[in-house]
Amino acid sequence: MTTTDEVSEVYRERGRPLRSRNSGLTPSEVSVMRALANGRTNMEIGIHLNIDEATVRTHVSRGYAKLSVNNRIDAMCAVLEGALD
Repeated sequence: MTTTDEVSEVYRERGRPLRSRNSGLTPSEVSVMRALANGRTNMEIGIHLNIDEATVRTHVSRGYAKLSVNNRIDAMCAVLEGALD
């Protein structure tokens, strides 16, 4: 398992800024992004949180924007960095 410090080091090496811990995500977006970071698919997240898959996609899209990421891997890294704390 990758630690937060290891992820932070990778970001520093790549020249990417570390994200603020105050990401501005709603509680629903946080739940979705945490589930995403655990490797769940949109369908699995929807089942787990009892929400429609389209709603999951909306939360993921808004989460990407608020975390300034473009894909699931970068979102996972942001969560591991503590962006949702």
